[in-house]
Amino acid sequence: MEMEDIKEKQYIEGFVVKTTKGKNIHFGDGSEKPALLVLFTTWCSSCQDAAPAISKKFAHLKGKINLIGIGREHNAQELEEWANTVGLEYDLIEDPDRSLFNRFAELHVPRMYLVDTKGNVSYQDVNWHPLMLEDMEEAIKKLI
Repeated sequence: MEMEDIKEKQYIEGFVVKTTKGKNIHFGDGSEKPALLVLFTTWCSSCQDAAPAISKKFAHLKGKINLIGIGREHNAQELEEWANTVGLEYDLIEDPDRSLFNRFAELHVPRMYLVDTKGNVSYQDVNWHPLMLEDMEEAIKKLI
């Protein structure tokens, strides 16, 4: 995989998204809390492993960081049904037209970004391996 496929991000401008439950969340530059973004699709086998594992590992940090799942090419109903099936415990953002996903990448899910309150990306990765949880945890501990 070429680095241009990964589209590394160093900074994410601040913006507000609405969750599938109607809550507004500000992440990136100017946000109140750091955010762990998980970009996924429900049909991707790696995402089917990654999204629930990340949710289970970091759900206890919801008061300290925003855990946000962005469902590429999915609407709110699809995301809510899938989240209930696999037990996701983070906020979900629908992205049926890929407009949000395209801010980060063109290809490849799952994709994870840890973003501080100034918009700086302190951790990012693409694809999935369970050992990534340790790297994410270390990066999160440095932020909070």
